[in-house]
Amino acid sequence: IAEQNDPEFDRLVSSISESGQQVPILVRPHPSNPGRYQAAYGHRRLRVAALTGRPVRAVVKALSDEEVVLAQGQENGPRVDLSFIEKALFAQRLETHGFDRDTIAKALSVDKPETSRLLQVAEGVGQDIILAIGPAPKVGRPRWLAIVERLKSFTVAQRVQSEIRSPEFVEADSNTRFERLWKSVQEPVPTKPNR
Repeated sequence: IAEQNDPEFDRLVSSISESGQQVPILVRPHPSNPGRYQAAYGHRRLRVAALTGRPVRAVVKALSDEEVVLAQGQENGPRVDLSFIEKALFAQRLETHGFDRDTIAKALSVDKPETSRLLQVAEGVGQDIILAIGPAPKVGRPRWLAIVERLKSFTVAQRVQSEIRSPEFVEADSNTRFERLWKSVQEPVPTKPNR
């Protein structure tokens, strides 16, 4: 999940502009466009090269779809400490593209039960809400799972949709957006009186 202002990307632009690209990206021959290549990892370096007009250094290797996913996980896992919800969204995207849970678990370096929880949260919260909140790096699995349970209430789901459209929510940073949403799902759901 990309934040609008990404200081890490800005540092990478500065570093490559000053010292050149030190680490090559990994590409494979494009599976359906002969003569073209598809990036397996190094997407940020590729974006910097395009932005600065520099040629990109790359290692070309024939890779299956599964090998591409595993290579991405191995490169990004140690470099970027993904938040719980970023992992959940990535797991969901891999599943949508037809990868099995074993491959997803390997790509994220998690076990199968954790893979199931990641997918449960991604499905239960929904991509629109996840993208509205952002990475929320300070928020772990327990509160995301609690939100999934709360969102099963139609009233709470409506309240959340209203909250993510509020100007205060939109202007807040990612962790604060989660906190605002957390507070809104904690409010009691009105019950209908018995007649």
